[in-house]
Amino acid sequence: MAEPFFPLTALSEAQRAQALERFTIIRPALEEGVSRAQVARTSKKAPSTVQLWIKRYREKGLVGLANNVSRSDKGTARTLEDAAIQLIEGLALQKPPRSMAAIHRQVTTIAQQQGWKPPSYDRVRHIIKSLDPALVTMAHQGAAAYREEFDLLYRRESPHANAMWQADHTPLDVLLLDETGTPAKPWLTAIEDDYSRVIVGYRLSFQKATALTTALTLRTAIWRKEDPRWHTSGIPTVFYTDHGSDFTSKHMEQVAADLTMELIFSQISIPRGRGKIERFFRSVDQLLLQDTPGYAPKGSTGVKATLTLPAFEQRFRTWLLEDYQYRIHEETKCAPTERWEAGGFVPRMPNSLEQLDLLLLTVAKTRRVQQDGIRFQGYRYIDPTLAGYVKEDVVIRYDPADLAEIRVFHQDRFVCRAICPELAGQTVSLKEIEKARTERRKQVKTGLSTREALVEQFLAAHQEEAPKPQTQAKEPVETTGRPRLEAGISMSEQHERKPGTFVVTKAYRRFTEMCDACRYARFVGLGYGPPGTGKTESAKYYAQWNYIKPFLPDPLITFTGRSAVDGLYPYKPFTFASASLDAPIQECRTVFYTPPVTGAPGRIEKEVLTLFAAFSYLVEAANQHHQGREEFLVTRRYPPLIELLIVDEANRLRDAGLEQIRDIADRGEVGLVSTSHARIGQAIETRATTLLAHWICA
Repeated sequence: MAEPFFPLTALSEAQRAQALERFTIIRPALEEGVSRAQVARTSKKAPSTVQLWIKRYREKGLVGLANNVSRSDKGTARTLEDAAIQLIEGLALQKPPRSMAAIHRQVTTIAQQQGWKPPSYDRVRHIIKSLDPALVTMAHQGAAAYREEFDLLYRRESPHANAMWQADHTPLDVLLLDETGTPAKPWLTAIEDDYSRVIVGYRLSFQKATALTTALTLRTAIWRKEDPRWHTSGIPTVFYTDHGSDFTSKHMEQVAADLTMELIFSQISIPRGRGKIERFFRSVDQLLLQDTPGYAPKGSTGVKATLTLPAFEQRFRTWLLEDYQYRIHEETKCAPTERWEAGGFVPRMPNSLEQLDLLLLTVAKTRRVQQDGIRFQGYRYIDPTLAGYVKEDVVIRYDPADLAEIRVFHQDRFVCRAICPELAGQTVSLKEIEKARTERRKQVKTGLSTREALVEQFLAAHQEEAPKPQTQAKEPVETTGRPRLEAGISMSEQHERKPGTFVVTKAYRRFTEMCDACRYARFVGLGYGPPGTGKTESAKYYAQWNYIKPFLPDPLITFTGRSAVDGLYPYKPFTFASASLDAPIQECRTVFYTPPVTGAPGRIEKEVLTLFAAFSYLVEAANQHHQGREEFLVTRRYPPLIELLIVDEANRLRDAGLEQIRDIADRGEVGLVSTSHARIGQAIETRATTLLAHWICA
């Protein structure tokens, strides 16, 4: 069997020098024709040695002239069976690890049973010691330990300042006195700029770090610092944090989306991705804590706490801003602050501090605004804006490290920044309180006067003598104000009533909010309640149907003379040469439809599409000032002329009819609102996939 080939690179430096020296000796015999005997006499080597070197050179080249070239079986036991060697290795890789003596005893017993030559203890020990360390680590300690010790790493480097921030927290090995005078170890949460190694924000607390702690630290890091020694600020492109529950929160995800900041979480149980921030924590221990009173590393006893948290934080900040930030970093060869400020870097900032308010802590339950302000944590918070929210429930957000002020929100909207005079060193003057109180009183009186006048007008309208019946009602009556809306009018009915007053109630305002949302977002809304609560009146008033209905022909469903869904558009649906168009018609975008008591889906589709066509013609004619010109052709029956369809008395519709109405709204890309009494509302409510907006009109 041919011997394996070894390249020159397989030799050590000493072996290559030895081979070259021997080649120099035999070179005259190889190239100049000098006899081997003469070469042996000149080099004082035995002739047999010279002959052997020449033979090796001709067979293997320069590699053949070196001694101790590694054999292919080097390091293996050549006197043992392969099965015995594999048995020893397998026993050594078992978990839990076994002693070498136990492995030797078991292998000896098995070798006697198999007829092998029993290995000596030294041979077993040599085989076990020759095992690959990576293989032993994987077998005894698992994949996590193997990954930490032997995986090839990619070292990430940020291209510029604020490109990536790293966040982490750790307990500090120092005993401090808490608020009750009890010794305790504080937690440090820090955020480091990956590019410059500068610390952009930190927080010290006796409570174990949570997602809220991280959020508060991030808020401090992003905003401008009050300390003139601390110049770092801005929004990072990437925020790299741990994957633990203390770093993941909906608040942080929402703020990151608002600030266009990407959140990246390290892999679970793999902390090496945060090696740079971990290195900072070691610097804190080595450069600061070891010289601080109360230093208590793991295993130490009898350490006495002398510093409070505020006193320690003062020492920590001085060391951070005057020592660490200006210390030359071993890897970057530059001070963190200088590297962060290099190149005229301008950080990207939020529009205002209020944009970061979601990172503040939120009180678990609401607080009620009292006449003297808001009570929280034994303090009183006041601001003139709170005058309009007395007896109202609000939500407050605050920074636990700065209770001098809180931020007040009402119905998820920012109201004001209330201060505690005892902590903030500021006061709200009596003149400011009196001014706010007077303005609020005026607002309340104005609202009361408006409602009283409305009630008097409404009552006066009902106390008037009933008008005589109208006998000549062929022509639409021009109105100067909004008419009083009829109750329960079908699509083909056309009654004319004397204008009245519509009372805008709280329920109607809620109904208007629903219709506006469905109109602009193309949602499906449902309004339901007991009969007689004003659903039909509210729908007609919102759609301004008193302007549209007088101009619709009677009966509407047959006025085209052919099918409304035959696709033959444009066409000339009707004429109203003698009708004068009101300007408000130009602003109408809502169609009001009352389905028949019994109607098939085909009839419903025909009626709705015909109503769409007539409505579009009427609004288009008003917009184009084609008043009474029969040659005007309608070219559109869908948006932008129609944005919302209101279906009254939806309880008349069966399932197929409801699906037909929704299909028309989907194809026309219009919003849809249906009103019905409570029974059908309860039934429709169970179809959650059909309804995207849900209000109760009652």
